[in-house]
Amino acid sequence: MPAIKLLAYYPLGGSVLDSSGNNYNGTVGGTAAYGVGYKDQAFSFNGATYISTLLNIDVSVQPQMTLGDCVRPSGFFYGQVITHGNHSLNL
Repeated sequence: MPAIKLLAYYPLGGSVLDSSGNNYNGTVGGTAAYGVGYKDQAFSFNGATYISTLLNIDVSVQPQMTLGDCVRPSGFFYGQVITHGNHSLNL
């Protein structure tokens, strides 16, 4: 069995830097807004704001992968949380 390897880690405490050391740093599309997070700051998304990374999560490239996020909607929410092309996790 191959060793489990962390590909990227984004604490999102006011930045989109990859804390794993693999340099999959993100960029913010749209205007970044911040709110109070669990620790430090948290990003506040308005539907037009997003974070983009160079990490390829396509299943043909990464056939076994676990993704996680922490989302706190304020009011009604329906949208994409984690996406790759036409593949997404919708809430």
